[in-house]
Amino acid sequence: MNFLTHPLFSNLGIEHGFGTKLTVPPSNIFLPRQVHSSFVASWGREDLPPKDGTVADGVTTTDPKRAIGIVTADCVPILLASEDGSAVGVIHAGWRGFSSGIVDETLKSMRRIASNKAVYSLIGPHVGPCCYEIDQPVVDALLPRFGNGLNEALEPSRTGHFHLDLGSLATLSLARGLISPARQSRLRDSCTKCQEDRFHSFRRDGEKAGRMTHWVKAKCVAA
Repeated sequence: MNFLTHPLFSNLGIEHGFGTKLTVPPSNIFLPRQVHSSFVASWGREDLPPKDGTVADGVTTTDPKRAIGIVTADCVPILLASEDGSAVGVIHAGWRGFSSGIVDETLKSMRRIASNKAVYSLIGPHVGPCCYEIDQPVVDALLPRFGNGLNEALEPSRTGHFHLDLGSLATLSLARGLISPARQSRLRDSCTKCQEDRFHSFRRDGEKAGRMTHWVKAKCVAA
């Protein structure tokens, strides 16, 4: 089965893909060791890439020789690309990543390497608010970064608990990072927990859950 793609990037000629249960990762791909942090790994096309397993939850590069990716099993995968495709990025964001500012830090890195070009973003498959319930301590951890904006992503459920829309947090984070609505998009109807035939889900399958790889690759653009 092919990776899931989106016209926003395809029309710009940017190679990318969101994984499913049936996809096999590209053979030449950099994958960091994800720890729900705000760490970003970044390198240029003339630099040596960091070693596989380098700790990071965001990656940016202008190197067209190797795809970059992250893995998920409910968290939000976000792909980034400059308008000409010369700079690309990936983000792994769960509630801990959002609270630590991983989206902000990765966008800062993208701006440094994108040479003032417009940046586009795609939000991939993740657990939906229908299947993602959190408690008050998680809300308290998110409030310092999102403030009243957090209300847009919360819906009360049982006492002391809320359904959280991680996709809305991603959209809000990207907008605050000056990614305009015209340069943002997301895959719809892609709750990882609901769609057992398509996606791996830690919330559904626990420790036995697999992982899906999501990736993007920079274009070779003349200097």
